[in-house]
Amino acid sequence: MTGYIAFIRGINVGGKNIIKKEKLAEIFVSAGLNNVKTFIQSGNVFFTTGGDTGQIKNDIEEELYKHLGNRVPVMIMAQSYIAEVVNENPFKDIPADPDLKTYYVILEGDPAKDIPVPFESEKDGILFFHRKGLIFCATSKPVNGKYFYPNAVLEKLSGTPATTRNIKTMKALAEIS
Repeated sequence: MTGYIAFIRGINVGGKNIIKKEKLAEIFVSAGLNNVKTFIQSGNVFFTTGGDTGQIKNDIEEELYKHLGNRVPVMIMAQSYIAEVVNENPFKDIPADPDLKTYYVILEGDPAKDIPVPFESEKDGILFFHRKGLIFCATSKPVNGKYFYPNAVLEKLSGTPATTRNIKTMKALAEIS
């Protein structure tokens, strides 16, 4: 059995697509997955399986659709891969700055367009500075006092759904078992 992390985009954000952690875990267990653990309310689920993750993704998205009434993308990655990316510490050369937020951005699949790294969107205050597979590392600085999430910028660039997690969440997911 392999450990995986499911990143669910757009649940429990801004009062929309509300689903309790317990219900989320129930959906994963009913899909036949083992050792299911949810982590914080933002749509992070650890599980183990020997099954086909493509089919699991489809099953989970369908169950979430039944519960929420709309479609939300689910990104599934091996937990060992998440640990590898996090342990490389791609943010080590980013200077400490209280106005700078740091994120991992996870694509749902291969981008429809090639994305050069580094890439900066000055109007959004977003810099993508590192990429490993479907995971991008980004910083966000305020523009006119407002922060922008890098997943919206990356989705526009790549033509592919994406979700964002902060460093603290990704470190915890790298260690969960």
